[in-house]
Amino acid sequence: MTKTNIAKWQKGLIDHNRQCKRNGDPKLNFEQYVDLCHGISPKKDIRSDRSTFVVRKSIAQQQIEEYNKKYPSVPMSPTGGHNCGKKETIKYTGDLITGIATMHKSNMVPIFADKKEDAKDIASMRR
Repeated sequence: MTKTNIAKWQKGLIDHNRQCKRNGDPKLNFEQYVDLCHGISPKKDIRSDRSTFVVRKSIAQQQIEEYNKKYPSVPMSPTGGHNCGKKETIKYTGDLITGIATMHKSNMVPIFADKKEDAKDIASMRR
């Protein structure tokens, strides 16, 4: 182990631990990182890994389950059901806006009922 190799491994250890932090993996110490660089991997206890294993469904499986869910229908009763008839059409009565004026070219301006003097001002504007 030379000083240049030790310096290179220390810099590599910092980068490796930074990446492990991003991935949520445990950090390594210097000896473990040197062993990793040389291809020596630590032995893992398989039984402990199996005891904490949790089966997770993929996003596609979750979406399929959501799609195949059964939702109960609304009861069809004449007294307490939902109103599914045609919606009443909305008609404007002319209470708020009395007309539309053209100020300049295609600039349309509404004329409100409470400000009728605006219509006179727009009509007397220079064209």
